[in-house]
Amino acid sequence: RKCCGKPELSVMVGCDITGLDYDEMSERIKATTKFDFVYVHKKKDKGFGHIHFESWEESSQFYYSTKDKHFYYDGDKERGLIHFYGATYYNSTRKVVYKMDTETANTGTLTSVIKISDHNDINEYERKSPKFSESPVSVLYGLYEDNHTFNIVLHTLGIRNKADLLVSSVSNKLIIIEGNFSEKSVPGKSIKNFLPIGPFKAEVELPSGVKTISVKIEIEHGVSTVTLEKITEIR
Repeated sequence: RKCCGKPELSVMVGCDITGLDYDEMSERIKATTKFDFVYVHKKKDKGFGHIHFESWEESSQFYYSTKDKHFYYDGDKERGLIHFYGATYYNSTRKVVYKMDTETANTGTLTSVIKISDHNDINEYERKSPKFSESPVSVLYGLYEDNHTFNIVLHTLGIRNKADLLVSSVSNKLIIIEGNFSEKSVPGKSIKNFLPIGPFKAEVELPSGVKTISVKIEIEHGVSTVTLEKITEIR
């Protein structure tokens, strides 16, 4: 397939999709959007996947029509949200730059979907659910350095897998770390719930440049550490 190995021909899908395989994910995306795609690469134990398209134009149209929006599959409301992200290049923090076309970017309309921000009828499902953050929540972080690396430490409640953290770079001095706070199912009636739910984002400005293709991620007890290698200055 010509779409394989070409990140610019793909868009990431994530949120509450752990436990779904590629067939189930394909069914949900087809039911949720009007867009055609080749297939979905998704492992059942992962909370993310990649939607593959025939062309850069098709992936771009899909991306600009769905980015920064949150949806849930109309036939499975209890499952939670579906969110679409820009892809990154393999073994890199460099994000795909999608082709901007203002005409085609706004033509994609979504069917069999309820967009949380536009749904005014408060139904039973929404009354039971805590507030979902439409905009990414800013998370606190610590920045440390040694002779060769910068270490960014964040509290990332509910994040267990490295693949659930997306690290990208605006430049070699500005790093963006993104992920999603999932809702924990607890028996009984909720009295108070101040736990964050939905996407989070940390923008970290570094004092000097780093190699954006070299990233190490460690996660332990709800704390994530992102290690970036400094660019060695040649004197």
